[in-house]
Amino acid sequence: MAKPIFYYKIIKSRRSKFGGTDETAEVYEVKNKQIVKIGETSWATRGYKGAEGEIMDVLLKHKKISQDEYDKSANKNSGGGYYRRDLNNFVIKEL
Repeated sequence: MAKPIFYYKIIKSRRSKFGGTDETAEVYEVKNKQIVKIGETSWATRGYKGAEGEIMDVLLKHKKISQDEYDKSANKNSGGGYYRRDLNNFVIKEL
């Protein structure tokens, strides 16, 4: 069985006054041969776990992935949500 593929698109990016950038992305999935929006998320790049990790938060919130899947690539102290293509049973791609 093929891994499900989720997509994200950065819709806003601006310089933060604290360093790095503040980014906002929309998250999508393909359903019945159509691209459907799942949700939206924002993060600051100055201390984050990667865009894919932020997208995983949206996927978990909307029950597109399980808590076990979310925790799969976690370190002991990280709390999960770090995307690892080799460990996770889904794919996240940028549009």
